[in-house]
Amino acid sequence: MKHIKRKFLYCHKIGEEVIKALDSAPESSTQFEVQRADEYVGYVRTEKDYLIQAFPYKSSKATFFIPEPHPVVLYFNGAQNFGKHIKASKESFFAALDNTDVQKDLDALYTFFSNITIGTTFLYNALEAFMNLRVPNDYQYTKKKAEFTQTFDKSQIQRHLMFQEKIKQVIPDITGKYFHREHGHLYDTLERLKKCRDEIIHTKNYSAGHPTPYKQLFTIALDFDYEAALTATAFYINFYEPGLIEECGCDKDH
Repeated sequence: MKHIKRKFLYCHKIGEEVIKALDSAPESSTQFEVQRADEYVGYVRTEKDYLIQAFPYKSSKATFFIPEPHPVVLYFNGAQNFGKHIKASKESFFAALDNTDVQKDLDALYTFFSNITIGTTFLYNALEAFMNLRVPNDYQYTKKKAEFTQTFDKSQIQRHLMFQEKIKQVIPDITGKYFHREHGHLYDTLERLKKCRDEIIHTKNYSAGHPTPYKQLFTIALDFDYEAALTATAFYINFYEPGLIEECGCDKDH
């Protein structure tokens, strides 16, 4: 897919009444506000009359109000950017294997593996950030077992529930929509994304009985269909929030 539109977390078009109120508001005493910046939510008003929420950031020299990007779109955008390098570096690696310079083989593998590591991490982060964002603040998830019942609030869901339980139980319970049932082949791709990402992030040594203890790590990375995972992740996100992952349409490659 082509590159996507970069979006803010909270961006609202304001009407005429709000525009008039803002235009007539007196200038604020910025020194008082800067000293108590953490007590405020900032808003940036654009020339086209959109209000974008901003968060305060204090450096050693000044306080800034930074427009807050949408984390899901941010991570997906990063995954998409590195995806372009994954394909090229994989092709370069296999091309390097045709020569007799083993150092070139190694250099090419280092480049590919750096790209696939960053790409899968960004892509899985987009998926997980989206699921966590979809959980309402007052939502509670109840898991019943024969011997006891557990209840999880939003914070506990985000921190302690496994990926499969979130995607197959929690999100469907909240939305009434079952992605893994309606689009099983795409769900399988998301499972493969998690497996590849986990193998990379939680690297294990399989030296017992294996002369090449990291063969599984590199085999999974080389076999992984990154473009399919990118498409499946975008489809999953838009299944629950249509249009969040949206092609830019500007015909520029950035």
